[in-house]
Amino acid sequence: MRAPPASAADSGRKRKRATESAGPTRPALAARDLFAFMVAREALRLAKRARPGERGSWTTDPVLQKYKFTNVKREHDHTTVQLRRITDAQKPAWLAAAPGRAPPAEGERGAQGERGAQPLTAGQCAVAGHVAFNCCVYRMFGTDEAARALGFVRTAFDVEEAVRRCSTAWAAGGHMFTAAYQPASILRNSEVKARRLADASIAEAAYRKTAALLLPVWGMREALARAAQETKSWEAVVNMLRGIKGFGGTGFLAKECVQDMLHSVVFQRPSGDVGADGRVVWRAACVDENTFCPVGPGARRSACVLAAVAGSVSGGGGVWRRARTRLHTRAPARVWRALAHAWC
Repeated sequence: MRAPPASAADSGRKRKRATESAGPTRPALAARDLFAFMVAREALRLAKRARPGERGSWTTDPVLQKYKFTNVKREHDHTTVQLRRITDAQKPAWLAAAPGRAPPAEGERGAQGERGAQPLTAGQCAVAGHVAFNCCVYRMFGTDEAARALGFVRTAFDVEEAVRRCSTAWAAGGHMFTAAYQPASILRNSEVKARRLADASIAEAAYRKTAALLLPVWGMREALARAAQETKSWEAVVNMLRGIKGFGGTGFLAKECVQDMLHSVVFQRPSGDVGADGRVVWRAACVDENTFCPVGPGARRSACVLAAVAGSVSGGGGVWRRARTRLHTRAPARVWRALAHAWC
């Protein structure tokens, strides 16, 4: 018995399914497109800094006018700039804790860099430990408002005191949690909900939950500082931090915290050089700063897109699937080289 002829509707559904199975159509990309975007985004940042009140003159790109994108360099983010000021303010205390050494005068030179290889004194370890802990506090919340509310913690960390300070700042209209990354962005929703329902207990619960996760970090703050000094590896410190509840998962939050430590006395040591501003230059004593970095969720998604584009040329959809599987954990360097070679 012959099958009845297919209707026009059936044929349309088959064509739709065939189109969907072939995957989304992506425009052809080239390495120059990525760099062109980076140049345009950096130009927008510079224009904004030069003409802060003239929003319409920052860029003529319709996409950049309508949507927000991260800065090309993390160091230019507003919150990062504020945190650098806080951690930089601890450098004189670290120098003062060196054996038989008074704090240097402004612009002083000397063989300060040679001391970077010496073991930390108890005082220096204490200062570096405090800095390490506060880096974790600031990134766990993610806003400079939280940094101002909580202050620089030097005494025993008190969960209820942290809740009280955050709640006071929230009542004044502030947001303690950032919307830029998880899990802070999820907890920011609690702040929004608390304000919408006029129920402060919702925000307080979020603050208490977050502060409780920081207690174990307080307990191992000096161990983190010693690990940085002894291994000179931020991978080692990231892995230590990932062992604490709330900092594991993909390792992204641990990476955010330790990346701030790279720019502080946890890793940095004063050199014998003086910058253009007349101040001593501090440099990170880190052996793997340019060879290690945990891959966050956003970078993984982008890499999978690039792998899919590369797969349209060679390797097919299997490239995308393999990349997704490998990127579930920290991708080996050979994966990135393969992606770059296929894409570029």
